[in-house]
Amino acid sequence: MTSRPFGPGLRPMMAADLPAALRLSREAGWPHRAEDWALVLQTGEGFVATGPGGEVLGTAMRSHFGVVSMANMIIVSQSLRGRGIGRRLLEAVLALAPDDEWRLVATPEGLPLYQSLGFTPTGIVRQYQGQLSGNSAPLPGDAELRWSDAADHQTLIALDLEATGADRRSFYAALPKEARLAVLPVTGGQHPDSITAFGLLRPFGQGLSLAPLIARDAQAATGLLRGVAVAVAGRFLRLDTITPQGADCPLAGALAAAGLPLVNRGTEMIRPARSQATPPTPANFYRFALAAQALG
Repeated sequence: MTSRPFGPGLRPMMAADLPAALRLSREAGWPHRAEDWALVLQTGEGFVATGPGGEVLGTAMRSHFGVVSMANMIIVSQSLRGRGIGRRLLEAVLALAPDDEWRLVATPEGLPLYQSLGFTPTGIVRQYQGQLSGNSAPLPGDAELRWSDAADHQTLIALDLEATGADRRSFYAALPKEARLAVLPVTGGQHPDSITAFGLLRPFGQGLSLAPLIARDAQAATGLLRGVAVAVAGRFLRLDTITPQGADCPLAGALAAAGLPLVNRGTEMIRPARSQATPPTPANFYRFALAAQALG
């Protein structure tokens, strides 16, 4: 990364900063593990704000996925909030790719800052999590869940791009070995093109996260969720669902049946790209749950 004059106290984040960044996120009450931070750093770059002694006082990251950039991990030490450090960090990150489409997930406290920098609310993120009850079960007509092998991966990455508009190959390449891709085929279908939904089950925070969940429609997304809930019954599971502003969550019933309550909400925001060379291709697959609030 080339050096940029962002002023005293801001410098590029390095791997050596991850323990200090983890302390900041824990101070903020976030569930991220060291491995979760490392995954974000592997998909992009960012900055830290430092004090006179070099101590890390704030962070902001950019995950870059083709023409889409995610602004994430924007944290300032609790004792220093309200002093403009978060704005400086975010402005430094946005300057890395000023022409990109930018996305982020905002807390209510962060909304005014993001709106002042050109972001507009576009969606509702609902965080569901808890210990799976074991009460879920596939319904008659549900296709049988299977676990993906390497032959599926390029197909699934292409479906992710179709659903999100973001090229997230770097995210899938950086996944830990424990991550597993769950696939819901058309009933009786064997060819990879017959996939109707898929989800990534991976370690995150307090247990597992189903992130993302991509599907043709809500019925397929619900069927995949039911299959995963049976496969890992009794485990802690988190989903961050995404819907347009004003829309209900189509997975709410299945999540309640699985014992996963709604615990938090956020706002997806987008700052459009400076130029749109071609109109987006109509999608046949859609996001029902994010890869993470940091990763869209």
